[in-house]
Amino acid sequence: MHLTILDSIGGRHEAVLLAASASRMRVAVRGARDTIELRVAYGQWLCEDGEPVEFESILAGQDFSFFCDEVYPRTRAAGSPMPS
Repeated sequence: MHLTILDSIGGRHEAVLLAASASRMRVAVRGARDTIELRVAYGQWLCEDGEPVEFESILAGQDFSFFCDEVYPRTRAAGSPMPS
């Protein structure tokens, strides 16, 4: 599964999902020397250093919704409020 991850300062990172559960995932980010663990805390995904991240896109060849309910692409329209 391919992901596009947005960091807290607006950086966009391409990644591949290696493993996931409802509260954690391990990803390989393009250009990074090591894998990164993301985790959920209070309904928000966080990087290893505690910085929030968002998923701009998730591309998979099949339905992985059963695999991890908490992973879903950002689907806000311009001017809509941030999801809580």
